[in-house]
Amino acid sequence: MQVFEGIIALVADILTSLGVNHTIFYQLAIFLVVYIFLSQVLFKPYFAAFAQRKERTVGNQDKAESLLEDARRLEEAFASRAKEINDQIRAVYEQEKSQSLKTQEREMLAAREQAKATVEANRARIEDEIDRVQKELNVQAPLVSQAIVAQLLGKDLKI
Repeated sequence: MQVFEGIIALVADILTSLGVNHTIFYQLAIFLVVYIFLSQVLFKPYFAAFAQRKERTVGNQDKAESLLEDARRLEEAFASRAKEINDQIRAVYEQEKSQSLKTQEREMLAAREQAKATVEANRARIEDEIDRVQKELNVQAPLVSQAIVAQLLGKDLKI
């Protein structure tokens, strides 16, 4: 117990040499009252305003980053959807182009067949006309030759 009394005496001497006396309790009580008063009147509103300002700045920055991320996601979704639509349009275009080329080929083939038929019909008609003219010439050739001979001889010959 003497050790404790010695330590207490030592602490009391140190405190006395530092200028600490029995008014320390009054000072501590005044400090606590002022601290509680200032914390309620000054510190609490200050920290509330500080937190609100931080929420507005950092919170808005987080919101802005969130909105930018949403915009990027929407842009990617839009680009993906636009690519899908372009692919669909390209497929429809290629299908229609192929179909129109097939239709064009069919119509060209039909036109060629019709032209070929017309040419063949005209060729047959011309051949018939040539045959008819040749038959007429064969019939009239002796008459013409008689007329030529008669003209040359000056007589009228009957064959």
